[in-house]
Amino acid sequence: MCGFECVGGRGSRMMIRCAFDLIERKRAPGPHGLPVATRKMLAMIVGIAVSGAALAQPLGTQGRDFIYRVESGDTLFGLAERYMDSSDEWHVLQNQNHVPDPLHMPPGMVIRIPLKFIPVVASAAHVVFVQGDVRSNGSPVTVGMWLHEGARIEVASRGTATLELSDGTRITVPQNAVADIKRARVFAKSSLIDAIITVLKGEAESRVAPHGTGVGRFEMNTPTMVTGVRGTRFRVATTRQTSRTTVLEGKVNVDSSRRSSPTVITAGHGVAVSQAGTVSRQVNLLDAPIVDAPSGAVVGDSTSVHWAPVKGAVSYRVIVARDEAHTEWFSSQRVEAPTAVLTHLPEGHLTLVVTAIDASGFDGADAVMPISVRLHPAAPFAVAPVNGSKHFSDDVVFNWGAVGDAVQYELALSPDSTFSGDVRRLRTSETTVGRQVAPGKWWWRVRSLAANGTFGPWGTPGTFEMRRPGPTPLVSDEGGNTFHIRWDEGAGTQNGVAPSYRVQLARDMAFKAIVVDTAIQGNDVRMARPAPGGYFVRVANLDALKPTDSDADRQAAFSQPQYIEVVDYVRNSQGNAIQTESGLLRVGD
Repeated sequence: MCGFECVGGRGSRMMIRCAFDLIERKRAPGPHGLPVATRKMLAMIVGIAVSGAALAQPLGTQGRDFIYRVESGDTLFGLAERYMDSSDEWHVLQNQNHVPDPLHMPPGMVIRIPLKFIPVVASAAHVVFVQGDVRSNGSPVTVGMWLHEGARIEVASRGTATLELSDGTRITVPQNAVADIKRARVFAKSSLIDAIITVLKGEAESRVAPHGTGVGRFEMNTPTMVTGVRGTRFRVATTRQTSRTTVLEGKVNVDSSRRSSPTVITAGHGVAVSQAGTVSRQVNLLDAPIVDAPSGAVVGDSTSVHWAPVKGAVSYRVIVARDEAHTEWFSSQRVEAPTAVLTHLPEGHLTLVVTAIDASGFDGADAVMPISVRLHPAAPFAVAPVNGSKHFSDDVVFNWGAVGDAVQYELALSPDSTFSGDVRRLRTSETTVGRQVAPGKWWWRVRSLAANGTFGPWGTPGTFEMRRPGPTPLVSDEGGNTFHIRWDEGAGTQNGVAPSYRVQLARDMAFKAIVVDTAIQGNDVRMARPAPGGYFVRVANLDALKPTDSDADRQAAFSQPQYIEVVDYVRNSQGNAIQTESGLLRVGD
């Protein structure tokens, strides 16, 4: 009789042979065969013997069977111990797979293990990423939650949810999608996942077993299509008319929910299943677009990206993800032109994914590239000039809020909204600066500079308009019956036409009690001498005004009020002021 003394000198295969001899001699009728103590001892022996064998050959499921590809050193006893209820059940494997020698199986051989013999335990999906409005069975979904078997995930517009299973498998459910967790379990002995996700609306993307452990069962289905994974990355989408599967890495088995003959889809291909259950021919996925990479870091929360058109594409999907594996989507948009604007970008290292979509709705291969976004130091809050304001002046005061981690600021002033032309720049440590600015429409913005010399993003541009200010009036009082007011500008003509001005004389600085209000061409005006007393005078350049200007604009166009005093002079019989050696003689002198 071969006892356990054979373990020491003949190697692991001899050890297993002894174990099988013992099983054959002591097999007893009933569901368990061997006594419990014997089975435990044999399990320990086989566990020692196969400890050096690789465990990464699970291939998922086909129908009601778990599929395993044999590696060198595998035995039926070892597989039964690793996956099934009892190590005794190696006979089930031998009968189902027609294995003549349970100790000698050629590497690469496929072994089918009935799922009903594989014990499972309950598991759950871990929520690792949420963007926007995501709900499960009506309640908000947050990062850190565990979603159990039977949970439904509903993602609203502009939302995304990413679920992670126990082996690292990730399922990304993007906007406008609904999916059910039909099954969330693991194989009790090997911890391989046993999960089924059903996409009821929209689409979902999976990256399966990223650590190379293989899977027990992972299906991502629709109401009309069953997709069993044999690879690592694929997408599933469903509409009222059809369901689609696209395979990006590895292989998947696809069949209609109305039949049981799967089609193997390899990477770079896709198939569709109609509502009637018809599986289409495999289609080749479109090539990945060639994307112009952003030069350096994106400074600010928005940027634009461009790529070369892809032949056969009718639209493109543009994704910004938080992780390198692009399973956590900050945003997803579909565009028709080969360009997109990315907005509301978070700070940090992100992943940009651009995919071409064909006329049948199949997503092609991904163009993937890293992008870096910098949002600090933050842009200052602009205070003045107020956006859209008009300034009848030669200079303007710029003011913005202080930023805590900024050591300096840079002000940019441009005559166009793109800041691509003649841009005036000023670097300062102050938050208020004044500058002379020529008449015209201007755009301005400001950004912060950190102590390490890096700039943060530009603030939102503001616009303002500079107009020619009203000229400063000069009053000439020669003592006669007329009063003379003039100013330096406007002496000439433009295209033969003298400039137009408006002159006002009032008793008060607020110009509520106006005495004279007249419009003229040229740069001087003579008016009847007003009664003696104090007055305020101001002048507006009418050519600086526009028909659409408001009353407030028209008031702002005036020069600063100047105070003048009209003197009461002593006059002769002809009414002329009397001249003395010290000047004109005032009444009361």
